[in-house]
Amino acid sequence: MNSQVLLIGGGLLQLPVLEQARILGVDVVCIDGNLRAPARDRVAQFLHCDIKDKDACLAAVKEFAPRGKIEGVLTVGTDFSTTVSWIAEHLNLPGTPYANVLNARNKGLMRQCFRDHGVSSPHFLVVQHEVDESFVPAWGFPAVVKPADNMGARGVRLVSHRQELPSAIREALLFSATGTALVEEYIPGPEFSVDAILHDGKVIRCGLADRTIAFAPHFVELGHTFPSTAADEVQESIWLELEKAVRALGLRNGAAKGDVKYDPRRGAVIGEVAHRLSGGFMSGWTYPLTSGRSSIRWALETCLGRPLSPQPQETFLPVAERAWIGFPGLRKSTADEAAGRQSEGVQDVFLLAQAGQNTVVPRNNVEKLGNLIAIGDTRAHAESAARQGLNRSPWLYQKSHGETDLFLKGEGGHPWAFEKARGRTIGSHVSSIRSQAQDQQWGDWYGNTFEEVLEVLDDRQVALKSRSDRFWRALLVGGISGALYAEDSQW
Repeated sequence: MNSQVLLIGGGLLQLPVLEQARILGVDVVCIDGNLRAPARDRVAQFLHCDIKDKDACLAAVKEFAPRGKIEGVLTVGTDFSTTVSWIAEHLNLPGTPYANVLNARNKGLMRQCFRDHGVSSPHFLVVQHEVDESFVPAWGFPAVVKPADNMGARGVRLVSHRQELPSAIREALLFSATGTALVEEYIPGPEFSVDAILHDGKVIRCGLADRTIAFAPHFVELGHTFPSTAADEVQESIWLELEKAVRALGLRNGAAKGDVKYDPRRGAVIGEVAHRLSGGFMSGWTYPLTSGRSSIRWALETCLGRPLSPQPQETFLPVAERAWIGFPGLRKSTADEAAGRQSEGVQDVFLLAQAGQNTVVPRNNVEKLGNLIAIGDTRAHAESAARQGLNRSPWLYQKSHGETDLFLKGEGGHPWAFEKARGRTIGSHVSSIRSQAQDQQWGDWYGNTFEEVLEVLDDRQVALKSRSDRFWRALLVGGISGALYAEDSQW
């Protein structure tokens, strides 16, 4: 009989576990509260249970246990490593003690561990209620406000003035199951995602990627890129600080996913560490592409208490993951999905929004419309391939929609695709707009220049002559999708 591993979560980001389990000859028992979970029909056994409820999950596993022996438990890309450790501890399986994992789940406890053990991290304050506008944190502004116990940048906001702090705390508390939020020092500098396997206390490095963050005052990851452009000494300092953070939290067996900033004045500063491999398509897709290795395979072997199997010599293929960005309205369809998938260098496409779904300009990482992964001979080539794939599959919206009309008029305070065009006199003469765009280096949220967007529209046979200023504003506010909406609505 094959060994059996319990997988917490059966969503898209957990599917790579199934392939690695097959390679290792391990049967997967999956537990998820979603009866339509993508993994349901692909696993040896599916248990229906809310993975937020650790006690209910443990009871479900105990009820199942007589019919099969669970030898390990893990998760990838979910925020429920506490459920993993709770089950592992009660079934005497390999793992990290629940109390230690809780340190990595609750950001207030995490920050305190870092402070106690000299790990470089932001100054912070734990709050459980709103503050008035007179309150100023000891380190001043800007500051970051976030829930103590959520993921995906939900409820996270940059605060530049004290008048903004009460509403930011109020929003963060709404996203916290424990009714707790953090006010933190803002750390400048580039941000990185790092993944590591923890095997009997040893940290095995499994990928360091550059993150692209946008849409301030929110923190939305537009994508990540391998290999990092950071200098070798910067990368080494990031890894060393992550290892200190792992030790401070008491994490020993499983995985660690870190969000790390690099401030030239202070060096590597730990934002967060989760006791799992990353979501966001890094551990399951981009890291295997860039390195030729699988961190998920090692995570499976670790949770089963096995030694780590040999893997190929690490490679450094340039890989870029990027997200589709939406705006207020009702999604109709994705134009030319096949063209995006067949675009040069594109390896995978994940469309997350459904037809008829309301969409917004994202304020967190779960409000993006989809993701695309591309490779190239160079990093710049991979990023260009990802951008071209996004361009060839623009999102289409139901026409004559009030919220979309308002957004594309530039009203409502939302970010613009071409943010540098905000406040400019647009006019209806394309030559004048081109001149402004070139002089001021306008770029949209995908990294396209104004000229590149015009080329995409020309390829789609969108007539650009004799257009009104409303059309050009729709293009500058909503990018390619905004122009196609204006074309469909005959602005």
